[in-house]
Amino acid sequence: MAAEPVGDASEAAAALREIAGEFGADALSRPDTMQSLLADMLPETPRVVRLLVAAAEDQVADTLRQHVARGLDAGTAIKLTSAALAEATMLVPGACAWVTGVYAVALGLVDQHQLAARADQAGQQAGQAPPPFVQAPPPVVQAPPPVVQAPQVVRAPQAQAPPPAAPSSAEARNQLIHAAGVHGWPTGQIVTSLRHRGPVTAMAFSPAGDTIATGGADAAVRLWTAAGVERSRLRHDGEVTTVTFSPDGSRLVTLTPGKAARLWDMTGKELTRFSRPSIWTAVFSPDGKLLASAGEDKAARLWDPVTAGEIAQLAHDSWVRTLSFSPTGARLVTLDFEQHVVLWDPASATKLQRLGSGPASAAKFSQDGSLILTVGTPTRLWDAGTGAEHRWLRRLNASAGAFRPGSTQLAVAAGRMVWLCDASGAELASMAHGQDVTAMWFSPDGGRLVTMSADETLLWDPATGTEPLRLPHPHPPSHLRFRQDGVRLATYGKDGTLTLWDTASGQQLVRAFHAGQCSVSFSPDGRWLAHGGRAGIVLASDSWTGTTRSWMRHDVAVTGLAYSPDGSRLATRSGQTVTLWVS
Repeated sequence: MAAEPVGDASEAAAALREIAGEFGADALSRPDTMQSLLADMLPETPRVVRLLVAAAEDQVADTLRQHVARGLDAGTAIKLTSAALAEATMLVPGACAWVTGVYAVALGLVDQHQLAARADQAGQQAGQAPPPFVQAPPPVVQAPPPVVQAPQVVRAPQAQAPPPAAPSSAEARNQLIHAAGVHGWPTGQIVTSLRHRGPVTAMAFSPAGDTIATGGADAAVRLWTAAGVERSRLRHDGEVTTVTFSPDGSRLVTLTPGKAARLWDMTGKELTRFSRPSIWTAVFSPDGKLLASAGEDKAARLWDPVTAGEIAQLAHDSWVRTLSFSPTGARLVTLDFEQHVVLWDPASATKLQRLGSGPASAAKFSQDGSLILTVGTPTRLWDAGTGAEHRWLRRLNASAGAFRPGSTQLAVAAGRMVWLCDASGAELASMAHGQDVTAMWFSPDGGRLVTMSADETLLWDPATGTEPLRLPHPHPPSHLRFRQDGVRLATYGKDGTLTLWDTASGQQLVRAFHAGQCSVSFSPDGRWLAHGGRAGIVLASDSWTGTTRSWMRHDVAVTGLAYSPDGSRLATRSGQTVTLWVS
């Protein structure tokens, strides 16, 4: 909720006067100069504020115009827009009033001198001392510093700064840092920082949580203890994008796409290198007894992670794009670049069945591993043991499909419709969107189904298929994550807006704006939701109440988050550093 308008208006007016004093009265009259103004004129403004302002520009401008079009005066429009920005970005009201005031002037909706005069009058009525250099009829022309008298845009020399009674630019900006960042929340406690010589591009905790693997653009993989002590430094063939521990934590596979994958033990010894042909993917079986890799030689390969020896080559008609083991590890499915799906028995390295002749975009196992769904033209359901097809899906050309956890039921989308069916083909429920469905996800417990189209995101009860909950979002989210028990859902997208929802009622518990694509992670016990993004701020929110417990500041954008298996540590990836925080 916005604070009382007196203080907010004074802060906004003071900031506008400072801008006008340094850059001329017309500096804010040209909307095309807004971003350069923020970048060049306010270099000490916290990065989070500048990024949030840049990302929220259209939203702020549109909201201001809408309020004015409804007949509201400029002051009321600024107050309402500032309150909306505070809710969306989690900046405090004073900072939001400053941002909104800047845009109001830039759009010509309010004159900066009139705004300053009204703010000063309100401040005096409230018993506040008026801000300095307020009395000038236009402050820019009649203020005493020489720079104000110059007809062109000139930066004031240090010796001609405003009188000591006025806050300096640095002080004003430091106040904005505190307003934008602290927001009354305690700062997270750092355990240690893990550094590379280039941007960190991958990180993972071992299953036991006692080892952290990081990979970077510096062509290095590093192994660290949970306390942040570097154990090993492993050289690679280029930027490392994947670091994956085996299920028992005794092996680590690292990948530079299009070049090589390497297998290591926990002492840092390289066991084998897969580079001929160029490797694009490598995965462990669920029991860790096999490692499958695929590359550009029209084959998938099976390896023994213990001996690092090659077991078999699985021939294909083209490069293998993806491969996945069934949950039990008894079957392996491969998808090549010609969109052909093949079912294998990895124990004997034999080909069981090519699953259809038409192109497929994905192949998914049911939770018990007994069924396979191939999504494409057409979409089909297969018996994973024999490769036999269930004919009921033969003519359905689906855009998305997913198995319901804990059962053999599945949801399939085609056009604007979503069907919930069982393995026999019986239709259990049908649901409709306004536009074509593009994606769907079940909650981990199977109790909720989220379907997404270009115009809306819907939350269904798959048991009944009754009228869904509509989840309003400024822009359609591109990603989502359920809490383990399915009662909370986090949605987020490229616009940087993250929302935490109660899946029973559809209530918004958290709404944050992270200025671009954000990263999200629930703690293992589901209590905490960590979220951060391009603004360099990570927030830890209570997923039950929606309150924010702490914030963690970074110098550059946050590109990844991961909790340790026991939830005691949170790892944040930002620039050349992985920072470990007390969770």
